[in-house]
Amino acid sequence: MFRYSELYRKRKRHDSSMASQRLIRTSSRILLYCQSKTKPPCNQLLDQYTSSSYRYLHQSSKLLCNDNSKLSPSSRSNEQEIDYFRKLVRDSKDTSNNIMLQDKQDQTDDNPEEHTVMSHSENQLTTHLQGSDDIIVDDENQIDISSLRPAPKPISLNLAPYVNNSETLSSLVKLGVDLSKLEKAPDVADKLVQKDFERDIKPYIMFLNDNDVPAKKLGVFITKNPRILNQDLEHLQTRINYLESKKFTKADIATILQKAPLFLNFTTYVVDRKLGHLQKEFKLTGAQVRQVTTHCPKLVTWPLDQLKHTTLQLSDFCGFTGSELKEMLLLHPKLYLTAESHLLERFDYVHNTMNISHELISKYCRVLRTRLKIIKSRHLFLKSLNKDQYDPTKPNYISLQAIVLPYLDNLWCRDIADVPVQEYNDFLKTL
Repeated sequence: MFRYSELYRKRKRHDSSMASQRLIRTSSRILLYCQSKTKPPCNQLLDQYTSSSYRYLHQSSKLLCNDNSKLSPSSRSNEQEIDYFRKLVRDSKDTSNNIMLQDKQDQTDDNPEEHTVMSHSENQLTTHLQGSDDIIVDDENQIDISSLRPAPKPISLNLAPYVNNSETLSSLVKLGVDLSKLEKAPDVADKLVQKDFERDIKPYIMFLNDNDVPAKKLGVFITKNPRILNQDLEHLQTRINYLESKKFTKADIATILQKAPLFLNFTTYVVDRKLGHLQKEFKLTGAQVRQVTTHCPKLVTWPLDQLKHTTLQLSDFCGFTGSELKEMLLLHPKLYLTAESHLLERFDYVHNTMNISHELISKYCRVLRTRLKIIKSRHLFLKSLNKDQYDPTKPNYISLQAIVLPYLDNLWCRDIADVPVQEYNDFLKTL
């Protein structure tokens, strides 16, 4: 009789263990599917199954949690997945009730604390399922998972996993912002993910729109200068007011912002200092300062030391006078943004090889912004045709500007060299 009762109790415990294993399996599947809303994480919840009779089940459930391929086969359709999870919830509730009915007496007699832990875990699971915002479980064991989406990675090397879940990032993409460039600056990407579009970004868009930045260029502007979203709007408006006080028109300000999005990152003190340097160094009038700034606002965002060094190279090493430097600045201010090594080698070839004077170079200074390969090949081709005549006082004069304009070879051969483009291409093969 004693052996029969012992065998009966073992069989009953085995059935209870199998039922609890089924509960843990279904519970972990549901918890993993709604991991983005889980409080606490499923592993912490399953850690409460620590009694001796469920120890091996606890280990197997953790293995289940690490194997996402067993949860929801990709071959299922959406309706099949909904029916599948409805069945999981219904089975988990039924199994939970069966465990409490079958095992209540034995667990209470053997170890009352173990029964308390198990009941607390079941209640916590039921509370989590019923209290979730995305999973709705009613009294008829129906579950609605239509609004569920995969949880984003907690740590990612790019912003792509967060776009579908972030209204801010998705709105920026619609504006035309290139997130692949923003994520190269980790500090910018981290702050951008935490921002709310309506509260933190929309005011800046309205500010740019008020300053006549076209809607189609807002994405390009933010891509080039995402740190403007971290600036104080009052400070930005102060910088706009400064430009207006210097008699820049509204159209000039819009042009400056579109050509140099980083312009607004500089304080009024820095901008005033750089504009003052341009006016003093090149002896410009107020109107000329506005002209240069509007034509090339990057001169203001360019490092001042580098601008001074380029000016020194042109004056001391190349031999241009102050009036020629001023003339080149007014005609083509981007010349002062050119790398010094390129500037010197181009000047050396044009001045010493082509025998062009400083006066002509200052009038057609765009030649110093053209690649040396183009200058050299076109000059040598004109020389082979005996047309390398750049002196305006002599016949058959070819302007220095014609060396670099137009840029396309077929147009240059037709309008300047007056030969078929194939002849020019054959000549290039000999170089």
